[in-house]
Amino acid sequence: MIRYVLEDGATEVGLDLEACGPDQYRVLIHGPDGTTRSREVSLTVAGDRYSLLLDGVSYLVDLWFRDDTVTCLLDGAPLEFVCQSEIRRQRRSLKAADKDETDVVTRMPGRVIELLVHPGERVERDQGLVVLEAMKMENKIVAPRPGVVAEVCVSPGADVDAGACLLRLAPSES
Repeated sequence: MIRYVLEDGATEVGLDLEACGPDQYRVLIHGPDGTTRSREVSLTVAGDRYSLLLDGVSYLVDLWFRDDTVTCLLDGAPLEFVCQSEIRRQRRSLKAADKDETDVVTRMPGRVIELLVHPGERVERDQGLVVLEAMKMENKIVAPRPGVVAEVCVSPGADVDAGACLLRLAPSES
């Protein structure tokens, strides 16, 4: 499942997208009022356009992407909104909120197999931090920058979702 956040300037909506078959998706819509709705949709490519089947009604959709801004022409009606994956949004807000600490997050759901570092340990850029099993493969999560492990947020055997914080890095006191 992939989580997105859509903003049109006044409203923010969460969107979970999960593939459930060829061209078939389950969409969970998290409204600004806290409500959640579930919809089954079919999305297929029709030339250079998309065909969206929702509640038995077919819509032709044109999409244009510019950075995080998406312009959508839905059956001739234009819509423009900002679309960010939840992970990207979290990273941006973390960078803006605190430039001193870095949260190391996973981009995929999985199970923590092994911790390669401990709190207080100095690490270098690209050094292995955590081994995560996802889709029957072991993936080594590496340090995005040099620093000191400030906090380990997971333990071996823990199941984590995409975007989960694995550990926090503080700057090195060199």
